[in-house]
Amino acid sequence: MNKVMFSMDRVSRRVIISVVVVIFCEITGLESGSTVGAVNLPPVYWNSSNPVFRTDNTDHVIDVQIGDRVDLICPQYPHDFPYEQTESHVIYQVTREEYDLCRIPAHSVGTKTTRQILTCDQPLEQRFYTITFREFTPIPMGLEFKKGTDYYYICKAP
Repeated sequence: MNKVMFSMDRVSRRVIISVVVVIFCEITGLESGSTVGAVNLPPVYWNSSNPVFRTDNTDHVIDVQIGDRVDLICPQYPHDFPYEQTESHVIYQVTREEYDLCRIPAHSVGTKTTRQILTCDQPLEQRFYTITFREFTPIPMGLEFKKGTDYYYICKAP
């Protein structure tokens, strides 16, 4: 299980990811709807070889602001790579409790606080999901982020 946390506070930009992914968002210093200072953050490659997911790495937070963007990128392998050695993940945005327990109760999936974000089950194809940190989205059930709030992401096998 991988996890990462995004923080909506640009005190310092640091990546925090472990066996579970958490996104901690504390947003400060921007007016609603503003993208001044928005940044395309480095992508998060969601695979076990990413050092941010190592169990001895205790820094699993990515600080972001409203308007910032980050890509969550699924593992991709060459066509001749043995399929049984590929990684598959389903990435979820979860509550703090689900993150701490590293568990997603079946009854909470599909709620406003626990959502499936990306399914990484096509290891030969490029798949990614771009998270844009914004306070409002015109997309029904789209992701919205509030200043001073932490957001957590974990994955499990499909």
